[in-house]
Amino acid sequence: MPTSKIHTRVIPYCFINTITYIVGGMWYLHCDIIGRVATVIANDFETALHYIGPSVKVAEYRSLWMMLGKLTRNVGLGSCYVVTFLCLYLFLIITLTIYGLLSQIQDGLGVKDVGLTITAFCAIGVLYFVCDEAHYASNCVRVNFQKKLLLVELSWMNDDAQQEINMFLRATEMNPTNISLGGFFDVNRILFKSLLATMVTYLVVLLQFQISIPEDVSVQESPVISKAPH
Repeated sequence: MPTSKIHTRVIPYCFINTITYIVGGMWYLHCDIIGRVATVIANDFETALHYIGPSVKVAEYRSLWMMLGKLTRNVGLGSCYVVTFLCLYLFLIITLTIYGLLSQIQDGLGVKDVGLTITAFCAIGVLYFVCDEAHYASNCVRVNFQKKLLLVELSWMNDDAQQEINMFLRATEMNPTNISLGGFFDVNRILFKSLLATMVTYLVVLLQFQISIPEDVSVQESPVISKAPH
């Protein structure tokens, strides 16, 4: 194969993969930072609960949690179109690469199929980390604080502090912390499972269509062969 043809195929492939990993890495860092910050604040809040007397301290943590929840939602809104395109692109790449591998099983796998295998595993890994990190960040922001609030001993607190604790718990229930891409869908582990299930459905349809093609061709060619002169 000429060198120019190799360059025209390899360079766009490397460019697209680089952009994919950069976008996935940025999303991973954003979600991981939010999860770590939420965990640190939740641990500090748990420590402060043992010494909280006035209700002002609880109100400060509630305001801090509201800002953290807004920041979590803004991550999805700010990266809406980029991450949506990334998820669709990874879904398409995974489906086509696995279909290419399965369609070559009868003829035998070659050297080029190694590249398809690596591409498929890398795409699945990036898609998994995108969904898993978003799930981790949302879980840290909401569930961690709810656990701390539910384990609080309210008997020794005054009425104002107890009311602030109840308001804090109600705020965690009413304010969503899911990372949503523009309100179209939430990025979490359920999204990863849904994309894999849809991918399996498409693969089954494509493989059935491919299997039916040789049968249709043989049926069309059989009358021509029977009428051929002896």
